[in-house]
Amino acid sequence: MSQLEIKENQYWKTIIDTMAEALMVVDPKGLIISVNQSMIRLTGFNENELVGSPCGVLCCDRCFLKKNNQPTIFAHFLKKNI
Repeated sequence: MSQLEIKENQYWKTIIDTMAEALMVVDPKGLIISVNQSMIRLTGFNENELVGSPCGVLCCDRCFLKKNNQPTIFAHFLKKNI
């Protein structure tokens, strides 16, 4: 990775970590792969407790949990685009 790429990655990480909104990134399997500092403050979990855990640990019903045995729209979208 070049010095420029490293600086750009750090730049975006700083922006995401200083956002007021809580943010988590979930992979297609429903596992949390990244969280920002606002998510850590909001949930009370630390980063190591969240990253690698299923999004259901946060009672997430938007991505991979089913309602009435039907996947949510977001889950369907991810399945189509993998």
